[in-house]
Amino acid sequence: MAAPIIATNEDVRAAWDAFSEAYELSSQPWTNLTDVELQYMSRLDSAKSVCVAGAGPGLGGLQIRQKVSQDCKVVVGDLSPEMVKLAELLFTKSGYSINNEESNTKVQVMDNQNLPVESDSCDR
Repeated sequence: MAAPIIATNEDVRAAWDAFSEAYELSSQPWTNLTDVELQYMSRLDSAKSVCVAGAGPGLGGLQIRQKVSQDCKVVVGDLSPEMVKLAELLFTKSGYSINNEESNTKVQVMDNQNLPVESDSCDR
């Protein structure tokens, strides 16, 4: 019996980096379907701060940014720097200012096991 393969974060990051563009193209139809349902269940109309972890190329995070109030802080991230680049491009092409002091929207590399937000700082 072979030993199980245990991937490190670096292994996972490298795999997602290599797969990022193909994933962006192939994931949109099913991402839209699942995100709509998750957004409904999350009651975004009353959100003050949202953390979108494992955001991939950012489509779900963008949809959330569009649904919440302008005052709501939104942090969107993925383990893969290449996915984050795609998400940053998507947000800026959609007219959002990101990653600056005037913006309530941050798009960044993040490890879902060690989120870069204060405990209890996000209500969604």
